[in-house]
Amino acid sequence: MRLGNVKKGKLHKGAGNPFFLGAVIIVLVTFSAYAAYHSILDRVGVNRTENVTTYSKHYVLIENDTDASYWQDVYQYAQIEANAHDAYVERVTWSPEGKYTLCALMDKYMACGVDGIILVANTEEGLEDKINEATARGIPVVTLMEDVSQSQRISYIGINPVSLGTSYATKLIDMIPDDEEEYNITVLLTDERVDGNQYEIFTQINTELVKHEKTEGRVSCVANRVATEGFFLADEDIQKLFRNNEDIPDYIVCFSTAATEIAYQAIVDYNLVGQVQVVGYSLSEMTRKALDTGVVKTTLVFDTKQMGTESVDALIEYGQTGYTNAYYGVDVKFVGEEDLKDE
Repeated sequence: MRLGNVKKGKLHKGAGNPFFLGAVIIVLVTFSAYAAYHSILDRVGVNRTENVTTYSKHYVLIENDTDASYWQDVYQYAQIEANAHDAYVERVTWSPEGKYTLCALMDKYMACGVDGIILVANTEEGLEDKINEATARGIPVVTLMEDVSQSQRISYIGINPVSLGTSYATKLIDMIPDDEEEYNITVLLTDERVDGNQYEIFTQINTELVKHEKTEGRVSCVANRVATEGFFLADEDIQKLFRNNEDIPDYIVCFSTAATEIAYQAIVDYNLVGQVQVVGYSLSEMTRKALDTGVVKTTLVFDTKQMGTESVDALIEYGQTGYTNAYYGVDVKFVGEEDLKDE
């Protein structure tokens, strides 16, 4: 009896120990979670050994949030191309209201030791130095759609501004009636640099319109800079175009998705449908609606597959050979309401 009492006492003492009970609970919860997790994987048909994938290269795509409608497609094509070469692309979206500046994001990913950076640049002070610093650290930088031409980036994936300006002008000349009336065109610039790609595009548009026999002497083309710090500031800048009835443009050319959508909404709000036509940028859901209503006559569409694929190819080629093309051109086309019906 005494021996039985001792055994009972020892059992009672261990079971009442809070540390012992806590350890048992933790083990049981961990085991249950592990079992439930793999049960889910089994039900959806995921092989447990395939759940973790490793890659030999890690790239990062840093893009802005102003044209998110097509950046997702660009990223998907970049990821497909990277995966085919045992590489992974991480997507990071930058915005003026975000936690990090673009330079801070560059610092972050340089510290992470990524193998390459695909960058949609802007006019932020110090960005050129950050690109040069990354290059000095052995991290190649590819600029996408927005360039920093004086930096040591290895390649620019984008559009020749002179060629694009000619394409815009050709489209506008086709849209303008063949009569003797005078027409006003306003080009909305979201790039603050006077020497930037957008200003070069505007300059080429103006040059082509001035010398063409159909528009010579009766078409004026002006540039209007739109705030890029936030949606509401951009909205205010575009709204100003319609408050003075004497200066309302006949045509508006947009260089961003946000500008296209704001211009469309302002035209509707001011009851100017049929009076003002827009040449839009990219193909968001709102832009599709604007094409249906005729407010947006046509919109510029980029080859997103080409953008994503060539961005990764430039990094891969540079990593393998130490060289790559300084410039990769991106194909564009203008899409109208009739083109959407054929989809």
